[in-house]
Amino acid sequence: MAGLPEDELKPFHVLGVEATASDVELKKAYRQPAVMVHPDENHHPRAEEALKVLRAAWDIVSNPERRKEYEMKQMAENELSRSVNEFLSKLQDDLKEAMNTMDFLSQIFQVPPGQMSKGNFFAAPQLGPGTTAASKPNSTVPKGEAKPKRRKKVRTPFQR
Repeated sequence: MAGLPEDELKPFHVLGVEATASDVELKKAYRQPAVMVHPDENHHPRAEEALKVLRAAWDIVSNPERRKEYEMKQMAENELSRSVNEFLSKLQDDLKEAMNTMDFLSQIFQVPPGQMSKGNFFAAPQLGPGTTAASKPNSTVPKGEAKPKRRKKVRTPFQR
């Protein structure tokens, strides 16, 4: 075949007919252009190449086994394409839902979304320039004071 792999050949498109065309329609669709591009009738430099493409398309659609094989392959490719599109659509929906959840949680916990993606979701919020821990609304540390250290509770044996 003239530079066109059989996998890329779309025989019904080449012949200009629908996949449901009858044998008579297929013969007519092959013979008319084949006569026009035959090198004996047409002296165009690419006439022979065009005839080879037509012949390859005819070989597929005229042989019942090859036609069935081609149609099964097309159905499998269409099914694969549909499945991939369905998967990507679901993935996109899941990602949108995850982003909405992250936005919601960032509003509740006052953590910028960028901080959450770095694994710092439960870390203390980063203070910007000119802010202190005391200036944050949820802060329990008074201005200018350090947080008191916790004392360890010591348990004695048999103590409840």
